[in-house]
Amino acid sequence: MELANEFFENSAVRGVVLADHDAGFVIGLRERAYCASSPVLDGFDVCAFMVETAEQMSTVIARCDELGIAHGDVHDRGEFGIAMDVADPDGTVLRFVAGPHTGPPGSFAGVEFGSGPPGFYDQPRLSF
Repeated sequence: MELANEFFENSAVRGVVLADHDAGFVIGLRERAYCASSPVLDGFDVCAFMVETAEQMSTVIARCDELGIAHGDVHDRGEFGIAMDVADPDGTVLRFVAGPHTGPPGSFAGVEFGSGPPGFYDQPRLSF
């Protein structure tokens, strides 16, 4: 797996995205203290499901509608594709994403959060 993304907040790396492009999966990890909620997971996406295209996202939306499952709007995440959240009955968010997700193999993008819009950086700050 390769480091595809970092999330920098309060002077430290608080989360990462690891990708295995050959196997076709991505794992996102976040420092618990910097998650949306602790320990309650209401409103926090504990996992994300990749769909390959916007058309497949439409299939997910249609299935939610067919089953009467409420879902959020589809959000354009720029170079990271699109995303939509579906809350389970306990309020825990399941995120569905379509698009490049991490960029091509061998690429890296860091996201820094502070006061104002997120900033981006191109060299990992996390050391192994």
